[in-house]
Amino acid sequence: MSDFNVSVGEVRAHAQTVHTVAMMVRSTSSNAQDSVGGGAFGQIGQFFAQAITQAAAELREGIDRAGQTVEQVQSGLSQVAEAYQAADDAHTGLFRAFEPELEAKTR
Repeated sequence: MSDFNVSVGEVRAHAQTVHTVAMMVRSTSSNAQDSVGGGAFGQIGQFFAQAITQAAAELREGIDRAGQTVEQVQSGLSQVAEAYQAADDAHTGLFRAFEPELEAKTR
């Protein structure tokens, strides 16, 4: 597994991109209208207008849930980036602790 490498900066950049997508999805949900006037289809089509209104409301709820899911992905990516950064910092600290010994041995 020596070929495995994680760029914390790239993970953070991707998390920011995912955040932007989440905001766009949530904006779409909040801007969508889920109502049709009862007279839009005349007296005969009132039931149709109600069905469209209900379907549109369900669709908007689905889009809102999708936005929440994308936000959770962004949060997870940010947490992963922080965990990798913490691991890198810990390993760097260990190497620095042994650095004087290594320099003394190579002289």
